[in-house]
Amino acid sequence: MLEDAKLLDQDYEANANKFASNVTVDGVTYATGLFWQPLQNVDDPVTEVNDAAQGILEGADLFCIKQGKAPQFGICTSAQGYKSGMLAGAVTVATALGGLSSFVAVFKVDKGWWYVCVRNDIILSDGDIVFLSEDEAKNQFMSMLAVPDWGRKIAPKDWGIDGTEDVDISSLMGKGMRVKLQRIKALRGAKLYMVIAISSVVAMWLVSVVINSIFLAPPKRPM
Repeated sequence: MLEDAKLLDQDYEANANKFASNVTVDGVTYATGLFWQPLQNVDDPVTEVNDAAQGILEGADLFCIKQGKAPQFGICTSAQGYKSGMLAGAVTVATALGGLSSFVAVFKVDKGWWYVCVRNDIILSDGDIVFLSEDEAKNQFMSMLAVPDWGRKIAPKDWGIDGTEDVDISSLMGKGMRVKLQRIKALRGAKLYMVIAISSVVAMWLVSVVINSIFLAPPKRPM
């Protein structure tokens, strides 16, 4: 699985000029094109995120968490235009359509055609892409139609594909959750409290050592 992820990363890097890293809907900018992976340990995601940043998508320094039935984390690199505090667009879309465990969609957006694909509550690793080329977006969408049992199939009306519906992206984005990108190296949650607790214990120990050495040391015998 790790080798497959590395190959996907290499393919993404080679074609980075074909994708956009964000879209703007109603004045709000959403990060797109994140690399998504399942999250095994919800209580301590930092370890998994760090491992992915070092072994799968080298240079990744930002991440976000998608909660739900199938928790995931998405990672990206600030060198590609991502910023801490940006909203993760795929999470907003996935939660806006949260009643569906599987859907495939393409939305016409300001910078191209945004392809979002969720299967069994999981955003696919290549299921969050803004294509600059309409033909490539359509080809990607058509390839996924060969997979059965989609709860919903969304595509631009002018594509004229049977069984699909056109959905207004503005109304959809207003219904989903807003999850922000964070810096990977920032300490959070339980780890932060653990560091504070350990630091406090060490500080108290050092103070006790100083007090004992100064005030409680046995008096020196006279020569």
